[in-house]
Amino acid sequence: MSLSIFDYIFIIISVLWLLEFLFYPSINRKDEIKKDTFYMILVTILLIVIINSVMTYFNIGIIYIKWIKVVALIIYSLGLILRYWSLFIIGKKFSRYVQVDETQDLVIKGPYRILRHPLYLGLYLLTISIPLYTENFLVFIFSAFIMFRILKMRMDEEEIIMEKVIGERYIHWKEKRFKFIPFIY
Repeated sequence: MSLSIFDYIFIIISVLWLLEFLFYPSINRKDEIKKDTFYMILVTILLIVIINSVMTYFNIGIIYIKWIKVVALIIYSLGLILRYWSLFIIGKKFSRYVQVDETQDLVIKGPYRILRHPLYLGLYLLTISIPLYTENFLVFIFSAFIMFRILKMRMDEEEIIMEKVIGERYIHWKEKRFKFIPFIY
């Protein structure tokens, strides 16, 4: 079986996504508040990839649509771009765990001008693009639902902690931004 140009693009985006761990290592401090949702997110992504691989291998849930790979690659690319853009804006303050201190700056540049959680939206787009690219609509629906639930749990947890530690300054900041999806939610 030969690889198409789309397959090569998919592989390149996947490698760039994995390189995020090298390019943007998480700062780890002793005062980390929560780690459990990070592991839940990681396990969910791995679970989606494994379920998608198995079901695609056995041709379960596949619906062939000629243009869907292109749409998936566009969404996959947008997820990666949004994720790297957000990481670039945060810079060395980035952590994969919930870390809050009352004097920290609230980011107002880049995607943070309109979104409170652009990193999670980028991660969501990346994750749901995998089964979409393999044309596995059962796993796509499952991943869209489960990934949203896990990320919502993380966003809610983060926001509760931010309100508790930073207070009014954070509440005022978040009122001016959408939580996850621009102009919708």
